[in-house]
Amino acid sequence: DEKTFGECPPTPAPTPPPTTVTTPHPTPASCPDSTINVNIVSDTYHSRYISWTLFNKCDGEEVARGGSYDTAGKLYSERICVPDAEYLFMIFGYFKSFDLTYNGDKFGHEVGHGDGGTLDHYQGTFGECPPTPICPDSIVKVVIFFDRYPQETTWTLTNNCDGEEVASGGPYAYSQEYTLFSQRICVPDAEYLFVISDSAGDGICCDNGEGFFYITYNGDKVGQQGKDFGSSDEKTFGECESLDLVVAEYDAPRQVSK
Repeated sequence: DEKTFGECPPTPAPTPPPTTVTTPHPTPASCPDSTINVNIVSDTYHSRYISWTLFNKCDGEEVARGGSYDTAGKLYSERICVPDAEYLFMIFGYFKSFDLTYNGDKFGHEVGHGDGGTLDHYQGTFGECPPTPICPDSIVKVVIFFDRYPQETTWTLTNNCDGEEVASGGPYAYSQEYTLFSQRICVPDAEYLFVISDSAGDGICCDNGEGFFYITYNGDKVGQQGKDFGSSDEKTFGECESLDLVVAEYDAPRQVSK
């Protein structure tokens, strides 16, 4: 004999899978200053062996880089917002073609060797640096031509009169190998210490390429051009303003006899 009683609870509705929302990377509608467009068509076999770099020649900084693409025979495009300046663009690898525009004007175009397995390269400059501001006192210019390992190079500029660090640079990007760096620094009249260092301890020349550096102070080169300096080298130049102590002459109080 058997008895049945009660009832089963209602079957819950199945839980829907979570929804994945993809947020696209925002692209500005317009650039505040200038726009660079890079368009590259990879070849059929070697899309991963393409690399390109964009440098701002006015301040020596790397602006953008790309390459190592996943798909062969595809158009890759990139839009870059940049300040008004002079730029250096370099591309190396296996590509069918590329073109480069700056504010709509074409400044670089190259048709590669297609799918023949031949390495292609292009290097070009465009744009111009804004007017250089007039320094009220003195100007220090740092010039470095990097060897094969710019990531090992650093430097500092210190005001010896007050002990404050005025400027510094490095380590630099590996892609800046065998390129010229230049920086202009407005400074007050003083004595300065420039120190350049190489983390590998082999300077910026010789076995790793013929690099060099030099400093100018108000247009005059400071000492000799340096390159084979081991771990570091330094230059001292300028002078601190002397404080002239003015001693006032005065008559000593006279004793009046009664």
